[in-house]
Amino acid sequence: MARYMAAEGQYVVVNVNYRLLADQNNTVALNKIIEDAMGAVLWVKDHIHHYNGDPGKIAITGDSAGGHLASMVMLAGKNLESDSFAGASLGFNPSYLPNGKTAEQVAANDGLRVQAVILSYTAFDLTGMAQGGFESEQNPFWGWAKAKPRGVFGEGITFAARPDFYQAASPVLHIPRAKDYKLPPQFVHVGSEDGLTTPALAKDYVKRLKKAGQSVELKIYPKRGHGFLDSGCNDYTNGCFADLAVPTLKDMIKFLDRVFARK
Repeated sequence: MARYMAAEGQYVVVNVNYRLLADQNNTVALNKIIEDAMGAVLWVKDHIHHYNGDPGKIAITGDSAGGHLASMVMLAGKNLESDSFAGASLGFNPSYLPNGKTAEQVAANDGLRVQAVILSYTAFDLTGMAQGGFESEQNPFWGWAKAKPRGVFGEGITFAARPDFYQAASPVLHIPRAKDYKLPPQFVHVGSEDGLTTPALAKDYVKRLKKAGQSVELKIYPKRGHGFLDSGCNDYTNGCFADLAVPTLKDMIKFLDRVFARK
């Protein structure tokens, strides 16, 4: 996907890694992962000019968990605190900060603002996921990660005990009214057969955005399940990259070209 977007869209593409929940002996907390994504965007703004990129024209995207992170960068960029998830407001402290700047200063200057966002089959509501058993042994995620099931914010932290943790990391709960804060244009998409991040969840998020007066486009791709942008050929996507992903990537490039007025 990253290679395709760079070659066909002629964009400077930064492919970002972040810590996973099962890293560091299964101790990484979800807020730290969000902070990795925030830090990556701040790093890009500081360094992309070295790669002939424009720090004033930044688009972010992610699929599934990565879509959740991209949406949190956009929606929680003003909720930053040097004491990560320790204060009453549960603010985030990006893993990377511009030289001489604090998290609070970045927030005050809207330093995480971007110009376009693409969210691919994204997780929008952590409160619902937690109550739906994400942290339980019944979730195959933990088996794939070869990790013991636990609270995503740390061992012993549950939704019942600390719902505010999960609320702070749920994009659907942080959509501002456009008259208070205008979000960048968004392109939200999902496969019609996605049983994990379902079309209904995407529609609900888009409905909330429109009610708030924000700019958003929604597209549901027929006969596609979760992970259809993945590389190669996979049993779980019932197809291959060229057939499943490329038509969507072309739509993503068209969206970015419209936002940035490229011909």
